[in-house]
Amino acid sequence: MDEWTPIGATAVVIKKECPAPVRERFYRPQIYAEFALLQNYCQFFARLAPDELSWLIFVAVKRTLTDTLVELGGRLKNFGDGDSFGGSCGGMSSFGEGDSFRGEGSFVDAVADSRGVDIADVRRAARALAADMLSRQTLSSWLDRYPALPVAVPRDVLVVMAGNIPFVGMHDLLCVLAAGHRAIVKPSSKDAGLMAWVVEQLRDISPEIPVSISAEDSSGLPTSTSGEDSPAPGAATGGGSPASSPLPRAVIAMGSDDAARALGGRYADIPTLLRGHRSSPAVLSGGESDDELSALADDVLSYSGLGCRNVSLVLLPRGYDLDRLGRALSRYRGPVGRAWRNGFVQARALLGMTGTPHLDCGTCLLVERGDFSSATGVLNYMFYDTSSEVADWLAERDGEIQCVACAATDELAHVAAHPRAVAIGRTQRPGPGDYPDGRDTMIFLTDL
Repeated sequence: MDEWTPIGATAVVIKKECPAPVRERFYRPQIYAEFALLQNYCQFFARLAPDELSWLIFVAVKRTLTDTLVELGGRLKNFGDGDSFGGSCGGMSSFGEGDSFRGEGSFVDAVADSRGVDIADVRRAARALAADMLSRQTLSSWLDRYPALPVAVPRDVLVVMAGNIPFVGMHDLLCVLAAGHRAIVKPSSKDAGLMAWVVEQLRDISPEIPVSISAEDSSGLPTSTSGEDSPAPGAATGGGSPASSPLPRAVIAMGSDDAARALGGRYADIPTLLRGHRSSPAVLSGGESDDELSALADDVLSYSGLGCRNVSLVLLPRGYDLDRLGRALSRYRGPVGRAWRNGFVQARALLGMTGTPHLDCGTCLLVERGDFSSATGVLNYMFYDTSSEVADWLAERDGEIQCVACAATDELAHVAAHPRAVAIGRTQRPGPGDYPDGRDTMIFLTDL
């Protein structure tokens, strides 16, 4: 059968002894509507002995969803390679209005239509998606956890995306498609071009994939929540261009607390999964290696510290050598975004003017405060006496926490057992099963 894979069709042959449950699994009335697409290949089946068969089902699909997502991952892995950027993307290189570069048209448009994105951040995010979410093995292991999917009755699900880091809304889009629903994407203005590029690529790979860019009213969202589900999905538009959007039957959104409250009121009559602001701490035992501390610097500084998974507070054992942490942060050689650099300069001036004690690491400012830092360029720290004290602190603030970075050591066993604990250096490398706020998006989508 492998020789027939390139034609974009899969044939499933069910013999007489095939159990009824298997027949039922493969039988889909819509499959037979596609029979004509495969008639030219009937000579292949002429080689089979007719008396051996009681069922012969033709499945006319170009790809499975997993195939499509893996192909998207391959394109993301190479996103920005070659001459796509007309220059180096190292250091603080960013693309804003007025700049230009040579490259593939759709890629050029994707970056040009996204407001002042840092090129290095775009590349980093694209490669992280390809490696950590869109590999075949990762997708298969994740989807195996949900044998009841895809849903029997697809719904139109509006996905309202944040724009603090590139492609941050991809996980929600991935979940909607994997659950079998139809996705209406409302991207942030900050990375609208990037998400339009993603939609364009998905539809190039699988033209029938049910995803569209939202047509906006003045508030930037579809205007009604009533009515029947729209038919699928000629409404989805190629190239990511907005068309008349179907009316959503559910909403998934990520953004600020104010945005979550506003959306909750606007869509009070349909199911919603709304996420507001969260922050991420790291917990050190004092026994971390230099490599682990270097990885922590990446958790702090990547994407200008703007992600909810970026570390903005470090919990240290009392007596910890703060200079050691400062040296690790000062040695960071990854790309530092414009937002972080500007914030660093402003925060340093403010701390100096107010006489606030701090440690200047050259890349960030360490300030002793027992809460998450809200200032770009600043990393807060606090001391603890016992790991159980840390566990209690995390439990009290669970509703504020996105993830917890720590090493899996005996000293931090209580912390490593946190449901959203991740290894140091991995906060911005989530897999598909690392759900924001710890709430399983697939369960929400299954229950619609």
